[in-house]
Amino acid sequence: PTDQTALCVSEQGYTIKRWLGVRRSTWLLSLYLVAYFSYLVGGCLLFATLEQGVETGIKNGIDQRKKEFVAAHPGVKEDDLEKLIDDIMYQGISPRMKDLNNSNWSFG
Repeated sequence: PTDQTALCVSEQGYTIKRWLGVRRSTWLLSLYLVAYFSYLVGGCLLFATLEQGVETGIKNGIDQRKKEFVAAHPGVKEDDLEKLIDDIMYQGISPRMKDLNNSNWSFG
């Protein structure tokens, strides 16, 4: 079966091509969407796989530095240090002295 469209009127008529009973354009759009999302998911998985070792190394280094800090400063408890770090990270503002006068809303 072929569809006739009122917009594309000619002497011979206009036929819409179908694959397995569905418009060809619908198949192509569906194929494009599947390919696009497969590309995005594949890229995410590849990036996560490649960066996993680096991320683990950074986390181990941070943990080691925290342990060294607690060992060098016996008055600081590890739980108190974790709470301080959580409070700082939650705010999203850099606690470094050189950043205290800079606004987070600037362009530079």
